[in-house]
Amino acid sequence: MDSTLISHKQYLFAYCITDGALDDWTEERRTAMIIDITEIKEAMLKAGDNTPNEFK
Repeated sequence: MDSTLISHKQYLFAYCITDGALDDWTEERRTAMIIDITEIKEAMLKAGDNTPNEFK
């Protein structure tokens, strides 16, 4: 894993939810998928966040 492309935290999260399905992919393809998964996760968390801005 090239740590300059994605963080260790992003890699571990994506690895856990894909159960190793990305192992045979190229580094570039794996990185792109991990970034996509992370963006989807963050969008889902934001969509479910009804906390008023003054409390964030």
